[in-house]
Amino acid sequence: MSNAPTKSLGFNIEIPSDVMSEQSLIASVLLGGKKLFKSLSHINKGMFYRVAHSLIWEAYTAIDASGQDIDIVTVNEELTKRNALEACGGLAYIMQCAELLPTTANYESYVKLVIDYHRRREIIFSSELASKKASDCDTDIDQIVADLNNSVSFTVSGSTTDDLSKLILSASNAAISREQDETTFSVPSGYEEVDSVTGGWRNGELIIIGGRPSMGKSSLGLQYAWNAARYMRNLDEKVGVLIVSAEMSKDMVTARMLSIYSEVDSQVIQTKKLNNYQKDKLQLVAQEAKSLHVRIVADKTVTLGGIRDAIRDTQKSFNVGLVVVDYLQMIAMPSAYKSESRTRDIGVISRGLKDIAREYQCPVIALSSLSRAVEQRQDKRPMMSDLRESGDIESDADVIQFIYRAGYYERGQDGEQDDEDKAEVITAKNRNGRTGISLLTFQTKFARFSEFSLGAFDL
Repeated sequence: MSNAPTKSLGFNIEIPSDVMSEQSLIASVLLGGKKLFKSLSHINKGMFYRVAHSLIWEAYTAIDASGQDIDIVTVNEELTKRNALEACGGLAYIMQCAELLPTTANYESYVKLVIDYHRRREIIFSSELASKKASDCDTDIDQIVADLNNSVSFTVSGSTTDDLSKLILSASNAAISREQDETTFSVPSGYEEVDSVTGGWRNGELIIIGGRPSMGKSSLGLQYAWNAARYMRNLDEKVGVLIVSAEMSKDMVTARMLSIYSEVDSQVIQTKKLNNYQKDKLQLVAQEAKSLHVRIVADKTVTLGGIRDAIRDTQKSFNVGLVVVDYLQMIAMPSAYKSESRTRDIGVISRGLKDIAREYQCPVIALSSLSRAVEQRQDKRPMMSDLRESGDIESDADVIQFIYRAGYYERGQDGEQDDEDKAEVITAKNRNGRTGISLLTFQTKFARFSEFSLGAFDL
């Protein structure tokens, strides 16, 4: 678990934090138990920089609410129940915190440091948001100043409540004075039909893309990644995409992406002598790839810790604005943390991916396999219950999409499919927006999704 500071994208400065003070406050509660925790009602999980500490504080709150005392045993049990133990570093990390202090005598100084660093971060984030708004000369300057004053006053005062009438007034004024549509997403999918439903991907979101084998979920995940990188190359900051492939090798990922964007069959790319036209198409893709910031991790066992390591390594080259994981069920659990229940393990993994999205403030797209129950129904459109070991995936995900292609099930006796197939991207869950079906065109030969054209199919 690294203490390395992240950087604020807009200001390119280190975000202040004091992990030792956070650990010391965590340790103080383990020593002082329920009585000490009740005196800290002004501290909440959002004040901690490290995600593990937020999760532990959340466990403290739940234990206190249940009437139990707070100690290593009850914290271990609560985190295990929440499938969050591994994300916190395991029992070993909790014990490490507990052994940090001989006494609770200085807990008030740790409280002060945690609050101070939290306020500093909030001021930086508020100022960064104000600077972005100020760079848009069409935005009302008085409103920017008022919003900045309000946000900074909040962090300095340490208040934990807001007046609803003021919030509603501010939100209504902002909506009434808006003279053009605002883009609310952090990263677009690259497809107008999809973005019209989801609003794009937002920082801190976990997005699940589910599909049966051969539906094209890996291809869609790769295209979401490529489209995001295209979008990010036009930003002022150096931002890019990390692709984590637990299923395909680097060579397979490369061949798949070359085929998608050159429209040259992937088998031809890997095994055949190319003609001049095909060579030209591949060179065009290679040229565009030079302008994109994309890193790939493959050819190794993937764990949650490995994904974190890959993000930190990638951040040496550029800020990570999107992580795509192919696929969730292939992520390995360290043997020390494996349970007898695969459902519980998948819950730990999905929660861990959500924590990664929050910790690194970027969207995480994770592909997921579906159960065979889909094949046994007359209507083979996927449903939430088709997610393998689905319980925790459903609750952890902010967005859940399924891919359905009727043409796949309507193949001829020879198994051949049409060159083009209508694909439905079904947004079945959207925590921050609406649900619905987006139509795309799927080119089977290249496993390529493109915008849907009414003239291409008989509807």
